[in-house]
Amino acid sequence: VLAFGAIYFIWGATYLAAYFGLDSIPPYLLSAFRFFSAGVILLAYSYRSSRRLPSRQSLKTNSIAGTLMLVGGSGSVLWAQQYIGTALAAILVSSLPVWFILLDKKQWRVYGRQPLVIAGILLGFIGIVLLFGFTARQASVTGNADRRILAIIVLLFGCMLWTIGSLYVKYRPVPEPITTGAGVQLVAAGLVSGCISIAFGETAKFSFSQVSSNAWIGLAYLTLLGSVIAYRS
Repeated sequence: VLAFGAIYFIWGATYLAAYFGLDSIPPYLLSAFRFFSAGVILLAYSYRSSRRLPSRQSLKTNSIAGTLMLVGGSGSVLWAQQYIGTALAAILVSSLPVWFILLDKKQWRVYGRQPLVIAGILLGFIGIVLLFGFTARQASVTGNADRRILAIIVLLFGCMLWTIGSLYVKYRPVPEPITTGAGVQLVAAGLVSGCISIAFGETAKFSFSQVSSNAWIGLAYLTLLGSVIAYRS
């Protein structure tokens, strides 16, 4: 029950924490700090508890899954929040259950026999289309149509990548503690995010002295609560 509540309440507040973090930390550099730090904490805790290092299979499977879910999924949310509101980003991410149903091919027969599931898919897509249209009209008035629409597309694509990564690790289970797998995913995502940050030129313009106190608080929340606790849950 506590783990389920952590996902709802702690992850629900990560959008606000990301808003503060983006105040003075670029999105992919923020992701790199967040994921790598959280991953190291989880791996250290896991090793202290089990005295076991991640297996080669774990490194491969969880690195791929972590890159898809965290860099592609969470990273896209941070990037998109530069151009769309926190509330809209949270609403669009709530489309995740729809993508799980659409992309989990092995469960299509099960879902196809449940009318409520089909109705949920249709309602979900209608909601996404309506939000997309409303945002496009709103952006055309403010003059930021291209960036806002691109941000929505990137965010929805990120939801798809999160789903693909989740399904990838779901059907390739690794016999090890959950904390170890989560730690590997986070460290891999942190390293990939760091590479993207360098490629985008974020690190060249970044200075620790210019980071605001709100950004540090946002980063701390994202790392300790959003990743160490909620992601592990």
